[in-house]
Amino acid sequence: AARPAAALILLSTLIVTSDLPGRSTLAAAAAAESTTTVPPVPVRVLVVGDETAGYWDLLGGTAGSREQPVEISVSSTPFCGIALGGFVQLSDGSVERDVDRCGEVEESWLEVIEVERPDVVLLSSSLRDVANRRLDPDSPWEVPGSAPLDDFLATEVSGAIDAAASGGAAVMVATAPHMSNEAPAPAPVALPLPADPTRAELMTNAFMATAQDAPGGGHRENDAGRIDTWNRILRDAAATSGATVLDVASQVAEWPGGEFDPTLRAADGVGFTEAGMDQIARTNAAAIAAARPPLERADPAAAVAAEAVLPPPPPPTPRRTAPPGQEVDVLVVGDSVAFNIGFGLEEWSDSNGGMRVQSAGQLGCPVARGGQY
Repeated sequence: AARPAAALILLSTLIVTSDLPGRSTLAAAAAAESTTTVPPVPVRVLVVGDETAGYWDLLGGTAGSREQPVEISVSSTPFCGIALGGFVQLSDGSVERDVDRCGEVEESWLEVIEVERPDVVLLSSSLRDVANRRLDPDSPWEVPGSAPLDDFLATEVSGAIDAAASGGAAVMVATAPHMSNEAPAPAPVALPLPADPTRAELMTNAFMATAQDAPGGGHRENDAGRIDTWNRILRDAAATSGATVLDVASQVAEWPGGEFDPTLRAADGVGFTEAGMDQIARTNAAAIAAARPPLERADPAAAVAAEAVLPPPPPPTPRRTAPPGQEVDVLVVGDSVAFNIGFGLEEWSDSNGGMRVQSAGQLGCPVARGGQY
């Protein structure tokens, strides 16, 4: 009875192994190179800016294609632009100091950049940047296209590009399409006043005098000329700062259904639908990937290491002096101490003349930044 059992086992073994390839075929397969394709590394993009930056969230964090994937994160601050300074008029005609609403925005962007360390930072902003603006109480209200405001905007954009690139990321600047915005203006941010009633009254009177001759309200971003001027400033600043332009404005203008194609532009006349954002992302995926820095970023901690050699100090420059009889413009910045100094200088100037004082102190905000407070 044992012989048939042994024969059955041998037969089963022959059946199981009869289909295996010969020895030479197995050796050839083992020696062959793998044909597995390593997927491309996604480009990590951080989009920062105003409400126009927020539309990139519609992509759900991914964009591009299988051949060139793009991972997207967004840090948007509605009603705050790239430029920061002076007094800004809202669409309902009200006026607020730019710093009161948006003074901490750039710092918050830089904190996100430091944490996420993206390959590319994309700046997307326009609405507040094209608003009527008064740079200081003694200058007139300006609009984009005027030399003083254009110079200010160009300086602000260049500074934002430099700040965004400080962590080693490449910087791209998105141009703005024409708009047809009808959304109501946000409530103006109240002027922060010191506890001292005298100083509070002085600040209130100065602010009212600055705001009383403001131009009429209106959605200034709907002015195609202002948007075109802003885009020119963006392109020029990018060219001088080494950033790459993502020319969304030109791409949207060439859409077959027009730049306000309802299938691609959002109903608010400002942003885009999900389909519109997907088209923009796919169109620009290759350009975004090309902007990614090819080299590893240097460790920023090395630049501030205790043993690092300090650079030589800059050579001294002659002090600027005012000609006899000419008033001196004095800007006082800092925390609550700045208010006291500014108030004292104003009182001294009222009696002696010779200077015009503007206080830009922020209560509870020191010069030092960083850490927990």
